[in-house]
Amino acid sequence: MSAELPRPDIPSFEIDVAVLPKKGFPVELRAGEDERKRIAAACGVEGFDWLEADLLATRWRRDGVELRGEIRAVVRQQCVITLEPLVNELREEVAMTFLPPGSEFVRVSEAMSNELLIDPDGPDLPEIIENGVIDLWPVVVECLMLAIDPFPRSPDAALPQTEPEDEEDVRESPFAVLKDFKTGPESD
Repeated sequence: MSAELPRPDIPSFEIDVAVLPKKGFPVELRAGEDERKRIAAACGVEGFDWLEADLLATRWRRDGVELRGEIRAVVRQQCVITLEPLVNELREEVAMTFLPPGSEFVRVSEAMSNELLIDPDGPDLPEIIENGVIDLWPVVVECLMLAIDPFPRSPDAALPQTEPEDEEDVRESPFAVLKDFKTGPESD
């Protein structure tokens, strides 16, 4: 019996892949106050002043779905140096592909999962369509978590500079010893 991790209490907006129109399905998500509080708790931030996403779900190949769009938000956080409140505006592009579990493209990526060759600038691996639906709010929250600065700083925030109190606190660099060391035939 495996223990499941608790799922954050985030809103849900599911689209049924089976009835996705050929021209695509545009979705405008606008988070209300309660939704923003729940998403802020899931993202580990103080709050969101506003949060919206404009997405377009279209068919991709035979049985996949491509999700494209933009997420816009104003997030409230604390400066990690001064602990003063910060407000940051986020604009995050969304470009994801979803495939059903039995898709040949999923099998190819599973076969390559032991490879260590990862292109950080390349496309992400496809997500799996679960039970024939894609829940858009968790997708938005995942994108937000990646976009939010985990260590926000005020523009004028700086760590205090400390000076050594005496000469014992000043240590010579371990590489300073090597500056006079020469090797090879020229050193003779």
